[in-house]
Amino acid sequence: MDLLDNIRAMREAERLTTLQQPGFTDAMGLGTGVDIGGMMAAAAIEDQVSAAIGEAAGPDLLAAYQRTDGEPGNPEADALLAEIERRGLDI
Repeated sequence: MDLLDNIRAMREAERLTTLQQPGFTDAMGLGTGVDIGGMMAAAAIEDQVSAAIGEAAGPDLLAAYQRTDGEPGNPEADALLAEIERRGLDI
């Protein structure tokens, strides 16, 4: 599994984890919509995504970015491009 596939798998796990977490209810039994458990799980997975990108070799970053559509708003492309720019790599 290459870097982009790994990122996508982690993001899918994040999405599934968030979907499985029940929201909290208030004292009257009404849903508050606040889901601390899901938010914490999503943050932990996002940290793993950031770590994977930060630890990747330059050629792996470039190859992963080239496999994305490169469109603004694509979370994988945005994260990879930010790291590529931070390192000063040529696309």
